[in-house]
Amino acid sequence: MKIEKKIPFHYFFNILEHVYARALVCNSDSQILNKVKFVLYYFLIDAEKRTIELEKELAFYKYYTELENLRHQNSIFVNFNILGQAGSYTVIPLLFEPFVDNAMKHTKHDGNGWVDIMIDATNFPILNFCCKNNHAYSSSNIVPFKSGLKILEQRLEFYYKNNYALKIIQGDDLYEVALSINTI
Repeated sequence: MKIEKKIPFHYFFNILEHVYARALVCNSDSQILNKVKFVLYYFLIDAEKRTIELEKELAFYKYYTELENLRHQNSIFVNFNILGQAGSYTVIPLLFEPFVDNAMKHTKHDGNGWVDIMIDATNFPILNFCCKNNHAYSSSNIVPFKSGLKILEQRLEFYYKNNYALKIIQGDDLYEVALSINTI
């Protein structure tokens, strides 16, 4: 069974447009271009693998959030915290992408937005992920990302069977996702 993965090409076009605009103003964007190259390679090549090292997956999210925040003029405070040693773990590629993408997209972009991402790799083979953000909408106006969540749940069921727990909490100005996976 092949599970569809959504490749957000609009993301790359937005980032490249931003880098191009910055390049017109200054000549020192090689670090940004290296991050774009890493993220693009990850989406197009690494995401096609059955599993990926957790360290590489986390590097992807670090660069992804940095580039996305750059696109929003650094208006989002991003806290990215990794507990333990990620080196022992492998996961399916883009495992947390729907959660991280939606947290970055739906947080406040007025300088008061924040996203908190925590990976707990202290209890091998259990891997815990938590992503929180203050969203820009009241809880009654939020339209859940049902298609992305449905695809992710299909992927979780296919690869991890019953060895995962997913919890989503939605409050008035807080959205939180917690995922626990037995990676073996």
